[in-house]
Amino acid sequence: MSKNHCVKILKQMETFYQTRFAEWNRLYEDLKLSNRHCAVLNKYYPFDTETFLNTENTSQFHLRSTATSKHEIKIREDESIAKYFLTEGHIILPSLESSSKPYWVLKSDVESNEGILTLQRIVKNTCGRKLNNARLLFSDFFKSPYVFSKNKILPYYLLDLSSLLPVLGLEIQPDDRVLDMCAAPGGKTVAIMQFLSLKGQLVSNDVTKGRFNRLKKVIKEYLPLHNTHKSNVTITNWDGQQFGTEEVQTFDKVLVDAPCSSERHVIQKHFQYGGWSVKKMNENAKLQVKLLLSALKTVKPGGIVVYSTCSISPLENDEVINKVVQITCQQKDILFAVDDTCSLIDSTINQLAEGTFNYLKTRHGILVLPSECCNWGPMYVSRIFRIT
Repeated sequence: MSKNHCVKILKQMETFYQTRFAEWNRLYEDLKLSNRHCAVLNKYYPFDTETFLNTENTSQFHLRSTATSKHEIKIREDESIAKYFLTEGHIILPSLESSSKPYWVLKSDVESNEGILTLQRIVKNTCGRKLNNARLLFSDFFKSPYVFSKNKILPYYLLDLSSLLPVLGLEIQPDDRVLDMCAAPGGKTVAIMQFLSLKGQLVSNDVTKGRFNRLKKVIKEYLPLHNTHKSNVTITNWDGQQFGTEEVQTFDKVLVDAPCSSERHVIQKHFQYGGWSVKKMNENAKLQVKLLLSALKTVKPGGIVVYSTCSISPLENDEVINKVVQITCQQKDILFAVDDTCSLIDSTINQLAEGTFNYLKTRHGILVLPSECCNWGPMYVSRIFRIT
């Protein structure tokens, strides 16, 4: 791509984002920074922990699922499908038959004057239950995981720390059935595997043939050859939209880490791979809406859908959630609630350290942005609970 063409695209990007980010010039410089990574340790690898901790300035953390026995969310009545239930005078929302799954109730202190509906999500039989966790290493330098591959599987996966937020947002229980709808290259799939037991099930999917082949390679590198471990991971090559029609109410948790503009990658590669445009963002958004609608249909009532992108564009983030709300309000066949996702950041920071992320609270989620002191992201995350 010619230098003049790059300058033209950059000018278009600047025009679009200056009205959306007050400090766009600074953010642009931060997007050019080299990506930072942490190492997600693979629980299937027989670890000699000292081998990894001997590296200078290395820290180890355990990130646990954010699942709790109670969870409260507030929804504006005029922005939620919940209004259709309120007009019918429901006090207790439909609960699930299984005692091990969540159910929802309306709290008595509904702030009706402000048009706010408060829901309480109660998860039975989880208090005191031992949950799996993801072990992380932070270091200024990581060797390639292939250096340690004597056991025919790899010991860790290098991942942007913000990429773990969508996985944590799923609140994975050990025996959940989880769908990673747009899984390639496979980093979030590797992270999901750390939280599941052998009773759990993971379907790792990608529609693009090349990315699907890369996904297969990654899973082969991080799971042992023994069939016991392989049996709870299925790799599929579906269009994500198929799950909503062919696997209705099948999964406990669904991750939609949707294809997006990925501005940081585009900027760092100097617009070599097709550049950037508002037209492409709008095309991405149309697909993202379809994938998210499919996810809401394939997740069970009581389950969680996490929508995420590595884009900073509102068109591919909050506006996608807006569109899905509009569509489902018209269809009136699914009741869901969009969480205040800041609780996800808070629970993660409590396990790490204050100031881990530089982030903005958006209308429907959070947007982690890279900076010199907190060089993680971008990562947009919105968490959705399906109620009925």
